[in-house]
Amino acid sequence: MNKMFNKLWNKIKGENTAGMSAKPMNQRELLDYWLPFLAKIREIELVWLEGSLANSDRDNPASDINIRFAIADASYDKLWESNRKKIFKPLGNVLPIERFSVVTEHGILIEFFAYKTSEVIGKEIFEWEFLLNRLPEGQPNFISAPGWEPNVKWSHNDKVAFSDVLDVSTTQLLRRLSLASTPFYYEDAHSAHRTLEVLKTSLLRILYYREGVRPYARANHLEQVLSPEALEQYEYVQFQKHEYAFDHSAIARATLRTFNMLIKNVKDMYEQAGMEAPDKWIQIAYQKAEKELNKFI
Repeated sequence: MNKMFNKLWNKIKGENTAGMSAKPMNQRELLDYWLPFLAKIREIELVWLEGSLANSDRDNPASDINIRFAIADASYDKLWESNRKKIFKPLGNVLPIERFSVVTEHGILIEFFAYKTSEVIGKEIFEWEFLLNRLPEGQPNFISAPGWEPNVKWSHNDKVAFSDVLDVSTTQLLRRLSLASTPFYYEDAHSAHRTLEVLKTSLLRILYYREGVRPYARANHLEQVLSPEALEQYEYVQFQKHEYAFDHSAIARATLRTFNMLIKNVKDMYEQAGMEAPDKWIQIAYQKAEKELNKFI
């Protein structure tokens, strides 16, 4: 099965890429490959996409795959709770980075969830695209969630508890690498700049922990908290004198510099903890991000 998937991927890589495509061709090729296998699992009654990939105005080569499944009520526990690997087996070797997220060997982030079929009838969803539907005509009758429209601010109140610095740092690094070029494809320099600032904050947080200090104590006096080496790393990721902070090329270069510093520190943390870092997956995700970001440099 892995050989079939790798053969398909080699075909994708071999295609002419001289012109920059603004569409998520790799994600669509993966879905085209995966869907026939899903169709053979009769317990799966509905498959759909959410997020940017479900919206042709927002999808781009950096889109992740937000895929959802509706499984027949009577088969839900047997398939989803006990035999979930059957659904993902065609993808070959993948790395789980969160409970419902995996990264493929080719750097594509897949975020997934499954419901009992009875739970999705009339469900409120922001946007969707059906890939497979075995339900009676007129179902699932999704309803567009109120209060959300493109280009309108959408507030979030998510709260994340950081219980394990190393595990969370690795998870966030892999996730951000997978989505690094998204705002560039939207031609949104402000969002790209904001994403870069989030990365810098992640780096600063790790530097604090590596110094044995809880973030962000005495943040107005970093020289009293961080070592000269840490300060040098933090300075390295900033914009250079000749760079304009809202130029896509400058942001892309600074983003790559920041990723390099994040990777260095995460790997050093693993070494300090006497643990093996997921070097293979970090390399896969970084190479994908580097390839995408270099298009804008």
